[in-house]
Amino acid sequence: TAAVVALVTGRYGMIPFLLLYAAAFGMVAGMGLAQTFAPRRSSLLRPALRGLLDR
Repeated sequence: TAAVVALVTGRYGMIPFLLLYAAAFGMVAGMGLAQTFAPRRSSLLRPALRGLLDR
């Protein structure tokens, strides 16, 4: 793996590694946001749906 890192760094510089880092960070941040907003969204929708169905 060190040889691959050296080869990629020699040819392209740090840009591919920065892109990988940014993609991984974006995925982790997206998953964290999804877990944060999913329970709130479902708890907000349930009373609204219940009110519509009771009519």
